[in-house]
Amino acid sequence: VKKGRIWTYVRDQRPWAGGAPPGAVYYFAPDWKEDHVLRHLGQTSGILQADGYKGYGKLYEPGAGGTSRFREAACWAHWRRDFHDIWTSNKSEIAREALDRIGALYDIERDIAGQPADARLAARQKHSKPKIGAFRVWIETQLTRIPGKSDLAKAFRYGLSRWPSFCLFLEDGRVAMDNNAAERALRPIGIGRKNWLFAGA
Repeated sequence: VKKGRIWTYVRDQRPWAGGAPPGAVYYFAPDWKEDHVLRHLGQTSGILQADGYKGYGKLYEPGAGGTSRFREAACWAHWRRDFHDIWTSNKSEIAREALDRIGALYDIERDIAGQPADARLAARQKHSKPKIGAFRVWIETQLTRIPGKSDLAKAFRYGLSRWPSFCLFLEDGRVAMDNNAAERALRPIGIGRKNWLFAGA
C-alpha cells in the first residue's frame, strides 16, 4: 500500500459577490513535502488561506524587496476544531466558551454571506472586531489560570502566535474566516477523511 496526497487549490468569490467563476485545481503528490507547494504556487501571489501546515511558511516570508508574495489568512475552522476536541474529551467549560465566542463570529458571517466586499468589511469592523478584541483579552486571562502544558493552553497559544493571520479577514472583505471551501471541493471527487485511503483501488 502506498500513501499519496491530493493538494487542492480553490478560488471562490461568491461569498463576496466577486465576478470570477469558482474553480478548483487538484494535484497529486506521493508525499507531504513543502517542495510540492512551492512548485504549485511558484508563479502566484496574493492572499493564501490554509491550515497551519509548516510547508506554507516560505510563501509568507519577505522576499528580496522586503515584501511577501503571500499574506497569510489563518483558518478559524481548524482552530475551532482544537477547542471542539477538548470539549468533547473532558467537557471543559473554558473550551465551551471558546467555541461559543467563535460561533458568534460565524453568526455574523452568515448574515453577510454573498454581500459585496466593502459591505462585509464594514459589518466586520462594526460587529466582529470588538468580539475578537474581547476574545484575545479573555484568552490571555485564561492562560494565567490553566496549566501551561495543557492541550487547552497549546490551543490558545497556537492562535495567539498567528494572531495577525487570524485577524486578516477584519481588514479585507474578500477574505473568508476559514478555508472550508477547499475541503468542500474534495467531496465531488469522492475523497474524504476516510475513503482517500482507497483512491488507488
